[in-house]
Amino acid sequence: MKNSIIKIAVVVLAALSSCSRASKDSFSTRNPDSKEFKNELAKRIKADDGKLTYSFNSCKAKGTMEFIHVDIEGVDFHVTTAVIVENWGKLSQIRKNKGVGYSGAELKGLKLTVEDTSDGAVFKYKDVKEIID
Repeated sequence: MKNSIIKIAVVVLAALSSCSRASKDSFSTRNPDSKEFKNELAKRIKADDGKLTYSFNSCKAKGTMEFIHVDIEGVDFHVTTAVIVENWGKLSQIRKNKGVGYSGAELKGLKLTVEDTSDGAVFKYKDVKEIID
């Protein structure tokens, strides 16, 4: 009887832990181009109290628009999103090198503006305190 109770307890704990992992990871597994993903990420960025970590991933250009892909990591998620860059300022070396050599560099103190559109939030680079390579 004692072994049966232990087995049941182990199964219940395993089920509960898998449910909590699934709920934490559900945001990270959404389509990053979806309106829901962008809007949820915008909420998390706006609510950031300094605990989010931003890292450079890559540079891209689409027509006349230039942007960077940024890895954003929080307590319960890790995602990559596109950030439009109109004023390269402190990111000029990244632009000059087309991102080569900067992959994974922390964008300490990254400031973004978030614009709401009918297709979901759009993220634009505003400033960065420093780039830690």
